[in-house]
Amino acid sequence: MLLARYPLDSIPPLDRPYVELAGLYSRMGHPERARALAKEFARNGLAAGRFGEAARHHMLGAAALADARYGEAVQELRLAAESEQCPICALPELALAYDLGGAGDSAIAVYERYLATPWIWRLELDALHLPWVCERLGQLYEIRHEPQRAATMYRRTIALWRDADPELRPRVAALERRLGALAAER
Repeated sequence: MLLARYPLDSIPPLDRPYVELAGLYSRMGHPERARALAKEFARNGLAAGRFGEAARHHMLGAAALADARYGEAVQELRLAAESEQCPICALPELALAYDLGGAGDSAIAVYERYLATPWIWRLELDALHLPWVCERLGQLYEIRHEPQRAATMYRRTIALWRDADPELRPRVAALERRLGALAAER
């Protein structure tokens, strides 16, 4: 692993990717590691100030999301989203917390906020989140019986994945079938 070659303590504290690592650990099913990073972050004095506190909330929210504690995840990730220097960084996880917690309308609002908010450095975030955000929005719009919005999101996802790796092609084909079914329903 990369951390074996470049341990965190070999990186200057202000350059350590705490939030990114906490998110990665959480997605990999290790929320305890994310919480440990949040504690180390605070212990190193980095949680001070508006942006530091927001980063700590982001890490704790990612861990709560991994633990399926959706109410807590929403609470932490909302605090992060309201205060982080990056206006969109916490939004995909916040929307997912709402979504998994059964608050579909709130999830839609936050996913749409993610898509609509300008941010000069969004390229790396979009590389990670944009296709699944669009795909999930399409599904949520379909659940709400809004076929035109669902189709728009499905088309956007298909365009993003038009040259997808082989393992994603079945998902693209499934979205194309959904588009056909939505067109037939009109």
